[in-house]
Amino acid sequence: MNDWQLCGLSLRPGEKRQTVLRVPMEGTPNGGSIGPGSEKRGREGDYEIPATLINGARPGKTLLVTASIHSGEYVGVPAVIRTAAELDPAKMSGRVILLHCVNTSGFWGLSPALVPEDGYNLNHGYPPPAEKRVGGRIAAWFLRELLPQVDFLFDLHGGSQSETMTPLIFYPDAPGVTAEALAAAKALDVETLVECEGRDGEYR
Repeated sequence: MNDWQLCGLSLRPGEKRQTVLRVPMEGTPNGGSIGPGSEKRGREGDYEIPATLINGARPGKTLLVTASIHSGEYVGVPAVIRTAAELDPAKMSGRVILLHCVNTSGFWGLSPALVPEDGYNLNHGYPPPAEKRVGGRIAAWFLRELLPQVDFLFDLHGGSQSETMTPLIFYPDAPGVTAEALAAAKALDVETLVECEGRDGEYR
């Protein structure tokens, strides 16, 4: 089994690595630095997304798990962090990309949902506009660097400050993927499954 190459990093089979994935901003000011404090906002440089990468000891599918696409939906962040700590690559087949907090500038800036620099909705904005600001650059990076490498995307959302939600799973109604996605959804311990017909984002 070969080493896994992702975003300029290389992981051996059976390796787990906590890291920071960097989205090039090409000089666009952003507040995506990891860490508390407003002094880091408004800087220029890469947009930083904390992540754990796990390359299982045996071949298999690749899963991408994202949290805090909407920055005010906090419950997914500790869920991803705990999952990253619990997974043992020596016992795994396949690979897992765990993004602890995607909308980092919104998380630290206490934005209720959107990327605060430009009001971009990372859940709906696909494909991103040709003229890319911060949110559009993050979306374009997902399309270029991550999505071509994965077989499944598991995107964690929550009720934010305005909703009380019953645990549920949206799965896509799309040619060639519905049956496999539904089978994966049924394997999880969640009773409510909702077929999703959205075509411009992660769910609708």
